[in-house]
Amino acid sequence: HVIYPETNDEGERDLWVPDYGSGRLLRVTATEVERVAEGMDGPWGLIPLEDDTFLISIRIIGSVEIITRTGERTEIVTGLSLPTGIAHDGSYLYVANSGDPARAIEWFEYSVGDAHPGESGLLVEGLGGVMNIQFGPDGLLYFAYGDGGLGVVGRIDPATCRANGGCTADDVERMVETDLPVPLA
Repeated sequence: HVIYPETNDEGERDLWVPDYGSGRLLRVTATEVERVAEGMDGPWGLIPLEDDTFLISIRIIGSVEIITRTGERTEIVTGLSLPTGIAHDGSYLYVANSGDPARAIEWFEYSVGDAHPGESGLLVEGLGGVMNIQFGPDGLLYFAYGDGGLGVVGRIDPATCRANGGCTADDVERMVETDLPVPLA
């Protein structure tokens, strides 16, 4: 569902791939597919952090883990509802819950190197099937979700939603509406 490309020390491209079906984190190079970690219950979202680790959402068990490039895993958030997309802005972690419209997107105070997130709360409620989330160049949070059979890409200002105690579906600015099948990932 997500891949993260990067250039290795030899100047070649590597791909980091959470393989949902096999429960693995893979590193795909020009010559091999390396199994970095195994035994994850539905890895989905993947984002790199500045300290050479990744955050990864584990959909089936409802968690977020820190994972090193050598496969060491530490669970930092639990109790989510089918988490899919994740985003990080340096101070906050945002998690899409595809399984609960009342908790569509949640936020957690989180700085790189913290053992666990601090304060947390609801960012957006009232959206179904939220999948991927990502920051745009405008600093706003973009996300794909379903609405009445339509695939929608919407956006919000996360600082405004946090300050207001959360946003509703009515506060989401709809950027794209399509009849592509939901989930629009």
